[in-house]
Amino acid sequence: MRIWLTIVLLAVVIGIEAQTNNDSIWRRLSLPEVMVKVKPVEISRDTVKYNVAAFQDKNDRYIEDVLKKLPGIEVAEDGRISYKGNPINRFNIEGKDLLGNRYNQATRNLPVEAVAQVQVMENDQPIRALKDSKPSDHATLNIKLKSGYKIKLFGEVQGGIGGFEKTIWNNHLTLIRIAKENQMLVTAKMNNRGENINENTINHIDVNDLENYAPMPSDFLTTKAFSFLPISESRHLDNNSYSVGVNHLHGIGEYGNLRTNITYFGTKDEHSDSTFYLYGGAESLALYERNNYVLREHTIEPHFRYELNAPKAYLIDEVSGSLSYKNDRNSLYSNSLRMDEDVTRHPSHLQNKMQMILNSGGHHTYTVNSLTRYFRRSETLNVVDTSEFYNLRERIVHNRIFTRNSIVTSFFVWGNRLELKYGMEYRLDKIKIDIGEYQRSRVLTNTLSPEYDINYGEGLISIGSALTLYSMYVPWYEIDRRQNKLYVSPSIKWRHDFSPFWRMVVRGSYDKAASDDELLSDDYASNYRTRIMPVERIGWHSSTNASLTLNYANLINMVSWNFMASASHRKNDHHNAYTYQEHYTLVSPVWESTESRLYMLRTAAEKTFTDAGTSVKGSVNYTRNETPVAQNDLRQTVKSNIMSTGITLRWNKLKWIHCADEGTFNVSWQDKYELSNSYALKSLFNEMHVSVYPTNTLSIDMKWEQSLVETSQNSYNSNAFIDARVRYTLSRDAEMALMVYNICNRHKYVDASFSGFNYAYYSLPLRGREFMLSVKWKF
Repeated sequence: MRIWLTIVLLAVVIGIEAQTNNDSIWRRLSLPEVMVKVKPVEISRDTVKYNVAAFQDKNDRYIEDVLKKLPGIEVAEDGRISYKGNPINRFNIEGKDLLGNRYNQATRNLPVEAVAQVQVMENDQPIRALKDSKPSDHATLNIKLKSGYKIKLFGEVQGGIGGFEKTIWNNHLTLIRIAKENQMLVTAKMNNRGENINENTINHIDVNDLENYAPMPSDFLTTKAFSFLPISESRHLDNNSYSVGVNHLHGIGEYGNLRTNITYFGTKDEHSDSTFYLYGGAESLALYERNNYVLREHTIEPHFRYELNAPKAYLIDEVSGSLSYKNDRNSLYSNSLRMDEDVTRHPSHLQNKMQMILNSGGHHTYTVNSLTRYFRRSETLNVVDTSEFYNLRERIVHNRIFTRNSIVTSFFVWGNRLELKYGMEYRLDKIKIDIGEYQRSRVLTNTLSPEYDINYGEGLISIGSALTLYSMYVPWYEIDRRQNKLYVSPSIKWRHDFSPFWRMVVRGSYDKAASDDELLSDDYASNYRTRIMPVERIGWHSSTNASLTLNYANLINMVSWNFMASASHRKNDHHNAYTYQEHYTLVSPVWESTESRLYMLRTAAEKTFTDAGTSVKGSVNYTRNETPVAQNDLRQTVKSNIMSTGITLRWNKLKWIHCADEGTFNVSWQDKYELSNSYALKSLFNEMHVSVYPTNTLSIDMKWEQSLVETSQNSYNSNAFIDARVRYTLSRDAEMALMVYNICNRHKYVDASFSGFNYAYYSLPLRGREFMLSVKWKF
């Protein structure tokens, strides 16, 4: 009798609800003196509860490590979280939105041992005033802490130092306090190990507030960006990086809160590479560049937000801004010509975002949205060439005043919701090149958008249309300084739930909009060899889009499957023509109609076999892109194809050894056309983890990365990386670890790709073998 009472008491402590063995799958956890069964997943109406202890392994340190294992949840490389294929609309901790869309600070710093449950509220409308009138297709994710981690201050501090070729270090501090009315999260990181710690400044798009989303203007100066590589930056980047995030939320009354989020990121990155370009066309150009970059950046972003989320009234007002200094210096050789290229940017902005929703009862709501922003960026390009051929100094200043405002009302007609929205958007751009005069352009749009939702038993049909009056003024364009256009953009969405497990969503739309080109009357240099001819007038594009998604998620049986197919057809009234010559590249707008198409297919499945301690996740992706290209007097629609397959296996059946393997196979090719290389380029990437636990206080981890890249037909480059870590637990609150990176001491990485008419062969040096000794203390 005593042992059964002990089992019951322990089950209550760790938050297990008593249920029969027939309504779920259970996982055994060993605790002192007893064996307890933990239910991995619980479902209560529209809420899915993942018990973290059932998915946690000894190697998991932060909650993101467990999120990647949860069925139905995906975590992208940049930290973005999706549920059943759709981005989440909020990330809460104990029911409160402390971080907004900068939730990477929590997922990558919140200790996993502090978390009891990850809760997902499906189809959650986080705005209480819209609960009964505007449904949502997205989910809210909520982190539930263990009782011992509430109210009190907890966190960790870690310091690491090591070397071989040079001294390396990696340190971080995390402070967390989650109380009923106050929440605080402070993170501070610094390292020169090549690790990217810029996650504090990543602001994921808020899918619940697209009305108030407006991207920042693009840079005019386009220094060569680092090529995307399927290997970690820590393999090749030489850095000194610092990151701080300070977040605080204070509850005001039952429904209000005041939130402060301040982030800082600073870095000095050094990076080298060698690239061979072959630009095709009627005449081809071979360009060899050898680059040595030094990038410096300092960015601070403060956010102050008040929110009232009451059943009948919703109000937010957020004041935010940013101030940055960025400097790119490149000592390069261009076809054996030596030069120094220096680009300095000073971007900054200040904005206010407001949203107010009133629910008058009877499903009748009124909404006011307002976004106002002032943006300024100065960019300076300075090129010094030993032959004086490329000597150049140029400064571009861009000021933008932007405001978007809308009034929305919704009410029920014939038993279904009808939404009427009027929106106004105004944009004033002032751009100056060197000592010239500011060139001003203005854009004003007025939009009327009705949307009607038809609800039926198992689904929803939403029909919408936007009637837009577009007005633009460009004073330097002599032919037509003023342009006015009236156009319609209809859309339809159909969502149907075949069962609690099966969902289908079909979308279709036709959009017409102005291009995003920055308007100028003068040409300018975007880098040492590229000259951009001006886009003197506004361009237009129209697109037809269709998509189908199917989701199956049986989380009781730990299985999920997603399928997505989409197609888009886009028409543009102009495109860019590229001319590659020995000493320069010229980019010129060509005012003639072009068409492009994009097709995408993606399917992914995941299954966890609890009794076998095994999980399997597989995916297949196919993308076809048909894009018109004009280059070196040759015009062609380039039809490129990419097929990618991936599989991830995890096995943790035995207590003393855990294994994981993730493999990806890619093949890319282009349809046959004049002057093309139609053969396929293939690549294979595999990453394997093995963790061994000889004792309860000792763990040995090995990671093996293998890449096989086809750089030209039947010519392959292979890279292998092996890392090792030995971790020893000194006590419940302290541990020490020894890490060795790149044991094989690889010194070079090679990659290749086709893009349009062009071929690129890419090579860069890698960091050599390194070791680090670290100590972590938890409190």
